[in-house]
Amino acid sequence: MVSKPVLRQPDFSKVFYLQTDASKYGVRAILSQNEGPQPTTPQKHHPVAYYSAMFSPTEQNYNAHDLKFLGVIKAIDHWRPYLIWTQEPFVIETDHKNLTYWKSPWKLTSRTARWHKKLQDYNFCIVHIQGKNNTLADALSHPSEDERQQSERQVTLLPLEVFLKLANTGNEDLLEYLLAQEQRKYSGWVKEHNG
Repeated sequence: MVSKPVLRQPDFSKVFYLQTDASKYGVRAILSQNEGPQPTTPQKHHPVAYYSAMFSPTEQNYNAHDLKFLGVIKAIDHWRPYLIWTQEPFVIETDHKNLTYWKSPWKLTSRTARWHKKLQDYNFCIVHIQGKNNTLADALSHPSEDERQQSERQVTLLPLEVFLKLANTGNEDLLEYLLAQEQRKYSGWVKEHNG
């Protein structure tokens, strides 16, 4: 992955291999080809290109299957010029076995239906590989500490002052009075953690 030459020029007469790995935070992918002439036995792949992208906050809420599927979709979209008209089917290597059944889904959401429609343009096959053989994409998919902190940061949409505006909070018998007291009691803590 880091020995020279780090990347090779793509050879469109060879099969492309796409390895992806998605985490909660984003996708990392490697587009590679075999080092030697077209093999009859498996050979070592050499990278042609690398890709990474962060998932949006909405995408981060997808279930594990959809995150892995979205990772494949994003990688294919990114490398569309390389993959759209390949003579031989390109190979998607994934450690998520359920993706190998993508052509026979039980239920499609509108999102996965769009993804299925998009994949109809491509000539490919999906192959399951063990996680230990997906080390390059897996290593790239682990987020940096900055990415993790940015993703986990909570954002207050409304300022604290707008949550409790009561006209009559002077009467100790009213629930509003008790709520206002509790709000004052914890306002310093809330400002400290949302500031």
